[in-house]
Amino acid sequence: MAAIGSIRKRSGLLIVIIGMSLVLFLLGDLFSGGSNLFTNQDVSVGTIAGQDINQRDYEIKVQEAIDKQFGPEGSTEQQKQQVRERVWQQMVNERTLKKEFAQLGISVSPDELLDQVQNTQQGSILYQYFSDPQTGQVIEQFRDPVTGGLDSPKVLTAIQNLINSENAKDWLPIEAAIKEDVANRKYATLVGKGLYVTTKEAEHLFNEKNTEMAFSYVIKEFMSIADDKYEISESDYQTYYNAHNHEASFQGEDETRDIKYVEFSLEPSAEDISEITSELTGMVAPFLADSNDTAFILENGESSLESMVRYFTDKDIPAPIRDTVMNASIGSVFGPYRFGQNMLISKLSSVRLSPDSIQASHILLRVDDGDTNKINAARLKLDSIRNVALSKKNFAELAKEYSDDLGSGENGGELDWFTRGRMVPEFEEASFAAKTGDMVFAETQFGVHLIYVTDQTEYKKSYLLSSVDLPIEPSKYTSDGVYKKASVFSVENNTQEKFESSETSQALPADGLRLGEEMIAQIGPNSKEIIRWAYNDETEIGKVSTPFELDNKIVVCVLTNIREKGTISMESAKIFMKPEIIREKKAAELTESFGTYSTLEEAASNVQMDIQRISSARFDDNNLPSGLGREITLLGALGAMESGSVSKPIVGNRGVFAIRLDGKNLPSDEMNLESIRTIEHNNFANRANRSAGEAVKNAAGVEDNRGRFY
Repeated sequence: MAAIGSIRKRSGLLIVIIGMSLVLFLLGDLFSGGSNLFTNQDVSVGTIAGQDINQRDYEIKVQEAIDKQFGPEGSTEQQKQQVRERVWQQMVNERTLKKEFAQLGISVSPDELLDQVQNTQQGSILYQYFSDPQTGQVIEQFRDPVTGGLDSPKVLTAIQNLINSENAKDWLPIEAAIKEDVANRKYATLVGKGLYVTTKEAEHLFNEKNTEMAFSYVIKEFMSIADDKYEISESDYQTYYNAHNHEASFQGEDETRDIKYVEFSLEPSAEDISEITSELTGMVAPFLADSNDTAFILENGESSLESMVRYFTDKDIPAPIRDTVMNASIGSVFGPYRFGQNMLISKLSSVRLSPDSIQASHILLRVDDGDTNKINAARLKLDSIRNVALSKKNFAELAKEYSDDLGSGENGGELDWFTRGRMVPEFEEASFAAKTGDMVFAETQFGVHLIYVTDQTEYKKSYLLSSVDLPIEPSKYTSDGVYKKASVFSVENNTQEKFESSETSQALPADGLRLGEEMIAQIGPNSKEIIRWAYNDETEIGKVSTPFELDNKIVVCVLTNIREKGTISMESAKIFMKPEIIREKKAAELTESFGTYSTLEEAASNVQMDIQRISSARFDDNNLPSGLGREITLLGALGAMESGSVSKPIVGNRGVFAIRLDGKNLPSDEMNLESIRTIEHNNFANRANRSAGEAVKNAAGVEDNRGRFY
């Protein structure tokens, strides 16, 4: 009683404490980045051409694009990420390339747009829209029988039908893509016109490709000296860094991070699998007794109803129960049995004769999912079409006129042969339940279909299995145990030195992480959160993370290096400077070993190596014989030598050379300078086409910080 009285006396204080805790919790969520309220109103996701891109503005554009593309059905996280990337690239283009195009007077007229539609070339935007994404081949009904390419009149008709339909807005993004493609090509042509190959350049290029040289050489290879012979001092690093830090290899285009990580595997234990099996075993009797298989599966299973209630041919029945099912009576229940990453029990709900394959045509009327009025209107319209098709036997003509499926409509609605599992479940069920000559309806995510079954294969037994599945995954007890183990490791090894030297784990490297990357290749899916952690302002070199929970593992990381954008620091560059410094030291020692010589024979004697000969080499050779490979410095030296002369030691890729030019055969063919100019100009123009747009973007300046948020 005394204790209760004491609590009552302090109840006011307790209420205040609890209330303050709730307020702090809510405010913490607001300030932590989960909301734009207060501090995050003007957060920038990047900079384009000196202009900050506000997070809120960017997200509005992304959501508008998602709503337009996916509608009320929503989108997956992967689809959202694809839209985010597309919207970002559009914003970059609008603020860089389109601005450049406007300044140069580059535009696309209506006549030019029509010309693109009427003269479709392979590789064009329209070619992509009217090709099968799986095969890359033009869809049959739009293929020109002579050229095998797009039949432009058919494409034009399909586009006109689309523009004049209720779905005219679907044409707008295609039109925009065509205009953008034409503008890009105009810009590339403009850049190409600014390039010129002079007569001297053409002569030089001709001689470079056609002059043949024979030479003898002596090589002392770098590999003849062990790397560990040399100790690299700080002074060595500093000297090399000062001499080379202007080179491309020292310039980081993007800021990167290096980490090391330890994985703790999340696998179900034997006890977990036993519990899952016991849970399903306990469902067998109720499943046997329940006459409503669908309701039972919805209440107890994990996967979608469509994937758990389906017909199987004898060869498609899961192997663990195949023989039992084929000899069982209707209503029998089988399992539990393992199938992939799930454990199942299955009931034989029905057996019927059904074809293996169906040949069908269809007419689709697209309807927004869930719009009952439009669905009913589409059914009434298709019912009228069905009556006309039954009386006039003109289904193909009606499909060409009315179907919203551009892929099959122009071909009379033909879908060719298909087996079970090829179509969405509602379409499949309606098709396989019908007989040859039947016209039946189906509602799917695409709209309302009128399906005309034109042929079927021989009828065979099909077994309807209704299944309840549970994923084979670690229990909470197992997961908590692994997480606890990872947490203890994180706390006990809270410095980089302890992390890397811990005997309880093996730290693995993941270097060069870039902000915005979708995952870390070495770690796998859903590891983007680790990249965000590595780029957090509070994450310093040597900091050890708390555990990250991924799909089938828990990961603890330590940040080991930060490489800033721009010139890489000497400390970060040491990893690739070391082999180059060792190479320089070897080159100096090997060069000295050649001593003094006036003939190649003397050079060979000094280094105790044999003379070797190559009878034919050209300046543009990238792979010299005898295993020498690419030796640009050697070929350059040969070009400046007279026949019979011997070089000083030359440092190449494989080692140090002494060479003698034995002969040089100039090209005997007469130069066609105009042809050379054309070929080389086209080569230059192609390179310019690939890089001009990127050069404009780079000059404008694009900083992408979206990876900190998404």
